Amino acid sequence: MRVFFLIFSMLSGCMQKQGIFYFKSWAGQEIPFRPEGEISHEEAIKLKSYYSGYYVNGLLTKFEKYLDGQLHWQDIYTYWQNTEILQKREMYHFDPTAVPYRVQNFGKKGNLIKE
Repeated sequence: MRVFFLIFSMLSGCMQKQGIFYFKSWAGQEIPFRPEGEISHEEAIKLKSYYSGYYVNGLLTKFEKYLDGQLHWQDIYTYWQNTEILQKREMYHFDPTAVPYRVQNFGKKGNLIKE
C-alpha cells in the first residue's frame, strides 16, 4: 500500500493542470495572475464575482473575471516557445467605461517591453 501511495504521489506531482478551473480570487501583482481559492463551477456561478482560468500543459493561457454572471474582463497569455516565460498579454475589457483592448509584450527573460 505504501509503494502505491508513493508512486501515486510522484506521478500526481508530474501531472499538469489542463482545462478550465474556477477561483474565488487571485494573489500577487505579477502577470500572469496567480489564481487562488479553487472552487467548482456550481459554486462559482452562485457568487457575485468569480474567475475562470484556462490551462494548457500547466500554463495559464486565459484568465477571466465574471461579475453578476457577465464576462467583465479577460486576459489571454502567450508564452515563449517551450518555456514558462510570458511573451504577450492581451487584455480585453467588456466594461464600456474601460479601454476595450490593450497588449503588453515581454522579452525572452520575462521583462516588460515598454510600449
